[in-house]
Amino acid sequence: MKMISRVECRKKETRDRILKTCEQIFVHEKNYAGVTIREIARRADVSTGALYLYFKTKEDIVANLIAEFTARKQKSLSSFVGTAGSGAERLIRLFDYLGIIGRDPHILLFNQLTFNSAGPSEVVGRAIRNSIRINFSSFVSFIADIFSAGKSDGTLVMHADPELLAVTIIDIFFSLIQGIKFQDFIFQSDNPFLQYFSEETIFSVFRDIISRGLFISPVSKDMNTEHP
Repeated sequence: MKMISRVECRKKETRDRILKTCEQIFVHEKNYAGVTIREIARRADVSTGALYLYFKTKEDIVANLIAEFTARKQKSLSSFVGTAGSGAERLIRLFDYLGIIGRDPHILLFNQLTFNSAGPSEVVGRAIRNSIRINFSSFVSFIADIFSAGKSDGTLVMHADPELLAVTIIDIFFSLIQGIKFQDFIFQSDNPFLQYFSEETIFSVFRDIISRGLFISPVSKDMNTEHP
């Protein structure tokens, strides 16, 4: 077993502290554009020079946050959805999981950066693409296995190839997220749609529409989609 030296441990601790600080500032305080490298260093309790030893720019920091977030979600997906139950039951858990990550503040930040062309450089866009590209095949395979299981146990209607269905589900999901965030970008705090429908309700409708086309017995889920 390889021993990690004290110097290596301190380097890792410093790097992790910088990333944790930036996660707080960028994701939770929503202050990506306004914060400077000097302020990040101050809050992370490191010198500006020391910070530059780990990250050259804010975009570099965001790229690392994206990579770590994607890796975490890849692991949690398998744990949350699992392999127990019928294909339909696993698909229900997948929809639940997509609804959770669709409202994750990290996802909101990444969508904000894609719409804010005056802010981040190509580094951020490349990081987002690379993270998705690296994990896309395994994500598709994971969902395709659910469809294949549902076909085998007779709980899902199969109108197409399982991998094609998986890619379609992913495309619809990310298009839904971008649509919601695009509305926020256009309307800011005065979004006329979200005045009546919460994001949770929108994701519930997404789940219901998809399930009606795939489930032998459509999932029943209480939803209030009427105007108050």
